Amino acid sequence: MPDKNYVFPTSTTSKKNLKFQFHWFERFPWLVYSTIDNGGALCKYCVIFGQEFGGKGNNQKLSSLVFKIFNNWKHAIEVFSEHSKKDFHKTNVLRGDNFIAIYLKNQQNIAQKLDSARAAQISLNRKRLLPIIETIILCGRQEIAFRGTNDSGPLSSKDVEPEQNDGHFRALLRMREQIVEKINKSKCFSVLVDETTDISCFEQLSLCVWYLEQSIDAKNDITYVLKEDFLQFIPVYSTTGQNLATVILENLKRLGVNSRYMLGQGYDGAASMSGNFKGVQSVIREKHPAALYVHCSAHSLNLALAHSSNINYIRNCIGTIKSVGNFIKVSARRTELLKNKIKEFIPEKKWTKLTSMCETRWVENHDGMIRFLDIYKPIVDTLDELQLFHDIETSSKALNLYRSITTSEFVISLVTANTLFSLTLPLCKSLQSVTCDLSEAVTFVETVLNEVEDMRININQTFKEIFEKATNMLKLIDGEDQIKMPRLIGRQKNRNNVNVNSAIPFYDDFIQQLKDRFSKHKTVLSSLYLLIPKMCYKAAISASDFNLYSDYIDMDLLQTEIKLWNRKWISHSQDDRPSTAVEALNNCNSDLFPCIYFLLKVLAALPVSTATPERTFSTLKRTKTFLRNAIGQNRLNGLALLSVHRNIKVDPEDVLNKFALQKDRAILLI
Repeated sequence: MPDKNYVFPTSTTSKKNLKFQFHWFERFPWLVYSTIDNGGALCKYCVIFGQEFGGKGNNQKLSSLVFKIFNNWKHAIEVFSEHSKKDFHKTNVLRGDNFIAIYLKNQQNIAQKLDSARAAQISLNRKRLLPIIETIILCGRQEIAFRGTNDSGPLSSKDVEPEQNDGHFRALLRMREQIVEKINKSKCFSVLVDETTDISCFEQLSLCVWYLEQSIDAKNDITYVLKEDFLQFIPVYSTTGQNLATVILENLKRLGVNSRYMLGQGYDGAASMSGNFKGVQSVIREKHPAALYVHCSAHSLNLALAHSSNINYIRNCIGTIKSVGNFIKVSARRTELLKNKIKEFIPEKKWTKLTSMCETRWVENHDGMIRFLDIYKPIVDTLDELQLFHDIETSSKALNLYRSITTSEFVISLVTANTLFSLTLPLCKSLQSVTCDLSEAVTFVETVLNEVEDMRININQTFKEIFEKATNMLKLIDGEDQIKMPRLIGRQKNRNNVNVNSAIPFYDDFIQQLKDRFSKHKTVLSSLYLLIPKMCYKAAISASDFNLYSDYIDMDLLQTEIKLWNRKWISHSQDDRPSTAVEALNNCNSDLFPCIYFLLKVLAALPVSTATPERTFSTLKRTKTFLRNAIGQNRLNGLALLSVHRNIKVDPEDVLNKFALQKDRAILLI
């Protein structure tokens, strides 16, 4: 390889005075230059380690770049690229790398490898047994019985369930192998994490993954589907960002998950998780810069709704609904009375009771508000009848609640909130769906935002409809004879000094909250979003927009792919263009567009919400309970010791070493 100042001679076989380009050395690291016969290119690996024949069947005599210099510079890039793909070239590169590794003593020679074969076998055996021991410890700690109907036979890692229940232990092993295999095969995943305190007051970290799973359709084409899978609970004793990040990375490694392909992180908005300096996401990005952090979209929507619902009228309305629900639910007699009233007035309704209102889970609040409106008449009649009870506490409380929910202020606030919640309920459910990718979520948010903005612009018509519905509800229950239409004004600038109806501040605040809380999601998507065919015409993108992924794709090739990708879809109508990352990925040829194929996988694998870790908390409560299975005394004692003595650490390596000391198990000893 000559110096950068070396002047390469021009070709004598071409009229265009072409010559060797120095930057080819960087693009093709195997390339060297020879001054023989007016100069030409050679492959250093194939010259030194190659054989006389290669190609298909190993019967093609090699010449160009191996036994003969190459100087047809017009076709240089094409020939060099083809040579890089040849099997004999890859074999020679491997031989060269092995030679250098042995020469520098970074790798053992053949003699040393023969002597170390036993050590390698021992290491492999121990790796196979460690997951089994860890699973035994998990079952013991969580007080899970081992056995099933049949717990014998080979343990297959294929995605096939046995005909009979073969027990928790074998099912955990099988599932663990399958999930890790699928994650690593996808080569693109996001980690999802949330924390909770279990019944024993231990801080449990739920570790889950969001990734793309390959499947084969009827035409034998590869398609992708989004998957969310739980990996394990991890007890943590320090919730600092540094410690949590270390725990996450170490446990991924222990499970066999390749962290190199962790390209996304999904957490809630807690400072220890999302902090830009010492949060988990920032610590992990120091080691894995491409692992973009996405604030849980479901949490973002919940926070937007919670903030907007702090408007006085709406907050008081929600508080009253909670009080009514708690008052009726606490008594079986009151619950039965409401059930009968629903059957009497609206027998076609499937509801038989009220839904709880929750401070954090706004799906429940959506359902609770909508259901309260649907069965408003039966609720009013229930409270009216409860006033006649001889129990003073019941009658007085029923009277107060009856008066609260039959005022014009309450009914208008109820209808106003319900009008907005009817739009956000499908959005809230969609954001927690496994099949929703981040690009689809942002599009859905934009749709809801545009609809709410239209309602705000046409506030006179919007509130007229709200007012008419509220009036009809009050007439239905013989409530207030007259309901006054509040004064309507334009967009507020000094909200604290203006006393107006609940709709305007409620809509204004929600619109602003939605814009603020989802702006970061748009930033994360940035140029990735524009690779979706339905969006690629909206703005120009270049390869430099994706420098974050330079370790994963060929940046020189990407720019060409972007041009061809845009041209591929420009001839399609808008309706025929894929609108989500997964749909675009399933319509992308990985051979023609390898770089875009990878970037679409990244876009699809970016997390939408942390719903899966939160769902595992319910499983934790159900799982961490008393033993219920009749098992042998020795096994019972062993599991009981594991469960009771939680302060005693059980090291899988120690267990394996003791196991290896038994007869005929020396192959496990190093």
